[in-house]
Order: sequence, then C-alpha cells, then structure tokens
Amino acid sequence: MYSNGPPPATTLYDIFAATAAQFPDNVALEVGNETVSYAQLANTVDRFAAALHEAIDPANTVRVGLYAIPAPETYAGYLAIQRLGYAVIPLNPDAPANRVADTAHAAGLAAVVVPHTEPAQNLDDAGVPTLNLASKAHHAADVQFLQLGQITVDPDTDAYLLFTSGSTGRPKGVPITHRSAIAYVRHAIARCEISANSRLSHTFDLSFDPSVFDLFAAWGTGATIVAPRKRDLLLPARYINERAITHWFSVPSVVTLAMRLGAIPPDSMPGLRWSQFIGEPLTFDQAAAWSRAAPASVIANVYGPT
Repeated sequence: MYSNGPPPATTLYDIFAATAAQFPDNVALEVGNETVSYAQLANTVDRFAAALHEAIDPANTVRVGLYAIPAPETYAGYLAIQRLGYAVIPLNPDAPANRVADTAHAAGLAAVVVPHTEPAQNLDDAGVPTLNLASKAHHAADVQFLQLGQITVDPDTDAYLLFTSGSTGRPKGVPITHRSAIAYVRHAIARCEISANSRLSHTFDLSFDPSVFDLFAAWGTGATIVAPRKRDLLLPARYINERAITHWFSVPSVVTLAMRLGAIPPDSMPGLRWSQFIGEPLTFDQAAAWSRAAPASVIANVYGPT
C-alpha cells in the first residue's frame, strides 16, 4: 500500500498502472450505480489506447481533446490519451459551442475523443476530427497495442492542458507537465492521508483543475473515486453517508445550499475525515457549519491550484 505517496512514476498514467497491478479488484470508480474495478478500467484503457493509436498520426507534440461526459468510459478515455504519451484537454459537454471551438483552436488539438456512444452536441465548430472510441475500441485488438512495447514519455512533457474561466479576458490554456502533476499528487496523498480504503468524492467537471487531485490521489493508492450527480450535491450529508465517503472536495457554495436546506445538521457526517473547498472564497460561516456537521474532518481552503 502506498500510504506515503504513489509508486515511482514518470507519468500520471504510470501512477494508475502501478496501482491497478497491485489492487486489481479494488473499485476504481463509482459513477451513479456503476462500479468499475481497477482491472476493468485498465482493460478499457488498453482497448481505447489501441483504437486511438490506430487513428492518430503522432507529431512532435500531440494534444487530444476529451469530450468529458460523466460516464466511466470518459475516465478510461482520459487515461488512454495519457497512456500513449499525449496531452489530454478535457472539454465540458455543457459549454457553448463557440467556447469549445476556441479551446480546440487555441490548444491545437489533433482530435477530440468521444468515449461514449452518446452523440456530442457542441463539437460541430471545433474544426478537428472526432473519434468515437466506444465503437472503434470494439475492433481494436489488445494484442496490437501490446506489441507496441513500452512507451517512453518525458516527464517534462505536458500531461494535460486546462483553460482558465476567462473572467479577466479570453480563457488561457495552462499546460501542466507530468513532473509537476506527480509532485502535487504525492504531496496530496501524504497530506490528506489517503489509502486504499479511502473513498474520494469527484464533484468537479474534468475541465476544472481540482479534478486532477480527485483522480490521481485515488488512483495512486487504490482508493475509490465516487462521482455524485448534480442533485446529490443538494444533500451532501446524505450522499456522503450513503456512499461512505471519507474525503470530500467541492466548491464552498455546496455548503451554502446545504445550510439553506437544513441538510448539514451537527454531527451528520461522522465518517468524513478530510474536506477541501476550492474555486470560491470559503467563508467563516461555511467552514463553521461544515465543521459542526463533520467534527472529525480536517477542513482545508485550497482556492486556486493552477
């Protein structure tokens, strides 16, 4: 068990792969009522990577968009892109088409991966090829991918690219290298005391930078990612207790809504050990209410990680 950090790795995918090998039967994902083990996720990643490798002719720098609908296949697509050493750029499926087009142009995407059979609604103006991995992966033999051998990736290459909100002007793309992301993940695992028995919430869209903490802090230890639906955020205490979540990570406005609904009474989340809030100012009243509801939880105000 990697109680003090993930195994030695040069890429974010390496972190996942080493954990999947050690904890194949642990649950890697819970999305709605679907559960996916590490072994199942790793298998889907390999099939997706085989299909992606056949479809893209890599240049010196390859950036691949990911149509990030909330589904298990999306997480596999995220890892498959990095499996090949490409940088992943998650695209919000609810974003306006012009925002997606601007992102695709600014990032210089080689393609956009759609990991689910559900049609994409806002990619028509993106101007890049769309690759439906869910259909192509059925025809990609795992053996073809395995014959490629070990793919060497420089840890100083980009792992992912995320765009700012544009609140101060045009959204700006921020590239994050594998080396930087791994240093952050190692620190987060040790700081937040994450282990193979932990269960982490995943409340953020993949196009929002806190999602990296959720994914790889869990996948570096054998822990489980638990992705709530939007309506679950209205009653966080009930959801946290039903899903036995140990580590919660969200925007502070979730606390305000819960307070208004009377949904976080004192001592209502006794099993919660860590709570982190980000993206908005965390007020004293919010922190105090959450602390009363989760008296055993550490509360951290992260704000802006990028």
